[in-house]
Amino acid sequence: MKYLISGFILLLISYCLYAKPNGQNRLPEKMTYSPSKSHVFIKKCPAFQQDYNPPTTEKTGSTGRSFCSFNVNKIIQWTVPSQSVVRVYNDGSLAKPSTAKEFEDGLTFSKDTLLVKDSVWINFTAADINSQYLIGYASCSHKLLEKSVHKIFIKANECFVIETDGDGFYTKKLISTFSAGDTFRISISARGVNYFRSGKIIYNSQMLNGNKYRYEANINYTSTKITNITGSTAI
Repeated sequence: MKYLISGFILLLISYCLYAKPNGQNRLPEKMTYSPSKSHVFIKKCPAFQQDYNPPTTEKTGSTGRSFCSFNVNKIIQWTVPSQSVVRVYNDGSLAKPSTAKEFEDGLTFSKDTLLVKDSVWINFTAADINSQYLIGYASCSHKLLEKSVHKIFIKANECFVIETDGDGFYTKKLISTFSAGDTFRISISARGVNYFRSGKIIYNSQMLNGNKYRYEANINYTSTKITNITGSTAI
């Protein structure tokens, strides 16, 4: 009888600790019990979908508790060459002033280089349908003909893909029309290069040659501004 009462008390305590008012277990969702000595719960990192959501990986800290390392959007830090007239704003936007020459002096590139391990991306908004520019990735080769390029070419309200593989193969393909305010994204991973407009994939490419890139933009028309430019970084 004594053992029966003790068992009932332990059962009651367990119910009070782990039961919700609706009777469901209070343990957090997506948490599994770890049989390690510290008896911690390990969070399972969510999977990403279609290269559009940030990829996540699970790492184990010194305490035995696992945590998620994930990629987040950041404002890109741009380098403007001495001959370029591109203006960089605090929010990461790029612009070419009306006093500049068209099709000249419109180059800028990121200070940081990107290693394609899991996934990297660049986002931007097409502010209008009267501009002409290229934006995306270029490999870090110093030889122009060996560069691998993955860019979106905006011309009026048309969106082209511009790609080179560093071995002389070149692609220019019209993939979409768009409206002012549409968002674009280019992501690179081991599975290839995906191009998005307003969250939907519009083109996929397997022309991936190299694993070290930088962001790059070439603005042709004057009075052009590329807004909401963000890139990926691992934290």
